[in-house]
Amino acid sequence: MIRFISNNMKKKILVTALYKTAANGGSGSFMKCIYDTLIMIDKFDVDIADATELHQIFGTAYDYIICSHRSILSELLKHKNKKTKILCISQGWIPTEEHFIPGADVYVSISREVQDFNIKNFGIDSEYVPQPIKYIKYKETSSKRLNCLYIKNSASRDDTVFSNACKIAGVNFNISDRSVDIFKQIKESDFVIGLGRSALEGMAYSKPAIIADTRFYHSTKISDGLLTANSVDTASICNFSGRASKLAFTSETIAAQIVFLRDNYKRLSRFSNNYIKQNNDSEKIVKKYLKLLGEPI
Repeated sequence: MIRFISNNMKKKILVTALYKTAANGGSGSFMKCIYDTLIMIDKFDVDIADATELHQIFGTAYDYIICSHRSILSELLKHKNKKTKILCISQGWIPTEEHFIPGADVYVSISREVQDFNIKNFGIDSEYVPQPIKYIKYKETSSKRLNCLYIKNSASRDDTVFSNACKIAGVNFNISDRSVDIFKQIKESDFVIGLGRSALEGMAYSKPAIIADTRFYHSTKISDGLLTANSVDTASICNFSGRASKLAFTSETIAAQIVFLRDNYKRLSRFSNNYIKQNNDSEKIVKKYLKLLGEPI
């Protein structure tokens, strides 16, 4: 567990979920971003703990807890201090760990799709707040021969559709499973292919994103395609999962999007960076969490 140096004048906040680092995938990166942003705000004593460390914090009098995952919330409710307020975040509707259970003071969903799912299936309403992404000031970059970074996860089934697309379009293909420094890999790329947080993290670094993957829980290949000003609002409804647009894709259709991206790179790079600044900047998002908890900031 990471424990920030205590200051008795500051309120205490715990950030906790099953995972807490970017190496654990999008969910871990999500929680680490919240923690880092709270440290940057510098008005609280902040701890972060994953599932293996949760027992270490029982008995600590936190003012606020920001958590994700139903098993984590269940444990917190067993040991909750009376004065503690809990904000629980659902990052999706797959897996069941993301499903809400009663007991938190505030519920947050990262997309309209997730918000609707939890109220329809569990009767728990929530605030829609996009997921927090560390915003990186725009920096114009591009290589003579573009470098693609396909960011897969444990549910991804087939990367050949993307490697073949890059071959057709004449760009370099690279692949990451987030087990190494994903942000270093993003910085060294020119655009990203992936779903959800992976795409948004790329956009924060001014890298255009193609929303596509081959996940086992999708019976067909679906995507939102290349994110542009015309497509991004629709894609956001289902957290950039491909489920909003449900566009089928092949190596040839992805290649065509890459060619368009290459021909319009500067415009799409600026758009991607500005979208994150306006909609997902972690400082703005975390301050929304604090406001929902009743914390003036």
